[in-house]
Amino acid sequence: MAALTEDVLKSLSSEQQNNLKRLYGLIMRDGQVNEKAAKLFKKGFQYEPYGDGLALSVCENWDDFTVINAFKPPEKQDPIYREVMETKRQIKQTLEESIKLGLGHLGLIQRQCENYQVKMQA
Repeated sequence: MAALTEDVLKSLSSEQQNNLKRLYGLIMRDGQVNEKAAKLFKKGFQYEPYGDGLALSVCENWDDFTVINAFKPPEKQDPIYREVMETKRQIKQTLEESIKLGLGHLGLIQRQCENYQVKMQA
């Protein structure tokens, strides 16, 4: 597992460097959208339409948030939920590209593949 040092960065192709920059930006964005979701959890509830009326849905954590949104069509999902899921999709795609570009030896890539459930095999 190689560290991402200045020497390693200098040895990378421009395509590899751009991939790492994109991954870094997406990981930062993931943190930001997760902070937005955490603010929803502090409220502890959301009003959700059920049939003819409204019902109170408890939303204290990510699992609750997923249950509330996962089975709805995208246009009815909470915008923050959609943003979190899209960001995670883009991170996974970028990690897969990282491996194809030969960056799988970097500790950063290995840790993020573990965090985002991406297989290390190209």
